[in-house]
Amino acid sequence: MDGVRVLAHGPWIEKVRVASFRRNGITIYAGDAPGSTPQVNANLTQIRDCLIYDNGQHGLDIGSGGNDEANVILAMNVSASTNGRDGIHDDSRFGCTFVSCHTEGNKHRNISCERPSSSTYSVYLGCYAEGDAPAVFKGPIAVVGGDMDITPDSTYWGYGTVRGGHGPSALKVTNNFSKVQLYRNVSGGIDIDAGEQKTGGILPDRQPSKAQGYRYEAQNAGRTLGTDPGHPSREPDWNTTEGSLTRDRDVEWKCLGELKPAIVTSNTLGSNVDSTIIQDVQSMTVDGKLHPVAGDSLFRTQVQVSRDSDDPRIGRIETSLLSDGQTFHTYYQTAYENGPRPGALMLPEAWIGRFDNSGERRICVVYSGTPFNALAGSSNFYRPGDLILNGLRDAVRDGPIGWAVQAACGRGKAASTWTPSTHYYIGQTVKPTPPNGFLYRLTAYKTRGPLNPHDNISGQSQPPSWNRDLAQHVGVATEDNRLEWETLYDLDENKWCIEPIPQGVAGQENSNATDVGQLKRDFNALLDKLRAAHLLGE
Repeated sequence: MDGVRVLAHGPWIEKVRVASFRRNGITIYAGDAPGSTPQVNANLTQIRDCLIYDNGQHGLDIGSGGNDEANVILAMNVSASTNGRDGIHDDSRFGCTFVSCHTEGNKHRNISCERPSSSTYSVYLGCYAEGDAPAVFKGPIAVVGGDMDITPDSTYWGYGTVRGGHGPSALKVTNNFSKVQLYRNVSGGIDIDAGEQKTGGILPDRQPSKAQGYRYEAQNAGRTLGTDPGHPSREPDWNTTEGSLTRDRDVEWKCLGELKPAIVTSNTLGSNVDSTIIQDVQSMTVDGKLHPVAGDSLFRTQVQVSRDSDDPRIGRIETSLLSDGQTFHTYYQTAYENGPRPGALMLPEAWIGRFDNSGERRICVVYSGTPFNALAGSSNFYRPGDLILNGLRDAVRDGPIGWAVQAACGRGKAASTWTPSTHYYIGQTVKPTPPNGFLYRLTAYKTRGPLNPHDNISGQSQPPSWNRDLAQHVGVATEDNRLEWETLYDLDENKWCIEPIPQGVAGQENSNATDVGQLKRDFNALLDKLRAAHLLGE
């Protein structure tokens, strides 16, 4: 029998413990059509501050035995745990609302809400489900806040149309799911659906399961073995050979091979913590669940405010790849202007050709000073073929119209001093101790390195090849623990690396050439040079 069965319109069930009944803890089946069992209207039921646990089937069952008049139900601050099937089973016709509900250790699903034929929304607001059993959502369902593991085939939204108009469209909901759940050791076993996937976790004696790191798929629905004195490991004898089968009471598991890391991303607009953050693209790894914002890594778009007060990039929009929250910046993309200014040249850094050591070409802009004393965009290094334009806003231009870069170089004053056991971002330049007239730019992290970028750190001592008494060769690579550095000229000591481009020559006469064939040859030779410099496609 059920613990509580609702047979009336609009009752309140408050501050009740419903435990250890053979069927459901609380059952709400209702319909007003002749032949309905029961023939009753149970709409507007409220369930508050209740504990529902250790029942034989569902903790709270709404509508699975009839749902025509089992709707608009409010469940608030309800905990449904260790029940024989689902903690909360929502099969309402017109939707219910669940606020601050908790589920844990249920033997099929912590929450089951499969209403694909319905046209109205159930809402789950600030609910929490432990990671031991997933929730399944299929149909018009809104999930706002909270923390739940959700099956990968779930379909739900954070917004949707309502009768008479459109609902809000700015609400973002993130799927926090793992396709592969941990195998659960529960007394009496758990119900498994065909197609569910599991992997091993840590056993009660804190030893890793034999199935850990392997993926298994249920070939049929049924109940697992569960805790059994004859199985000290409390798990079946897993076969880890790909394609093999393992018998687990009613369920047959097929090994799908190794469980490899997967990457999932979420996209968040705005931040409650920092108003300068415009967008975060967050990634997770390994277990299929999204980590907090300070997790493994994320790509951020942000208004730049954190640099020196005289830095020309302040107020521009900048994108960067971060790791471990805001602690480590691994790569900066161009910092862009907020908007056009009358008469100003809107050309931050335009990249031409391949972004690698051999074909990288940039057009940069210096808004004040020269390349020797001001940053051009977000660059602290230059390559042969780069063009730096003079973007002075003065009525009369002061100096050349730009500069052409002759050799790979970087600004020594903008470079940091190399330090041991330090994480550097790609593109950052350092100078050795003592200085040797050269700089070193981080071009790559070594292959087969750590999963988290912030674990890519320099060695315990400075590379010996940077000794000032040894010859340095621009363009060569130096290995430094997990890092790879490229040798550059120190621009502060090698000003010849950047050649001024004059604005023009007074009295320059127009061409009087009459040999059109020679002009064509000269023009084609120029095109060949541009192609060789990767400034034109082949």
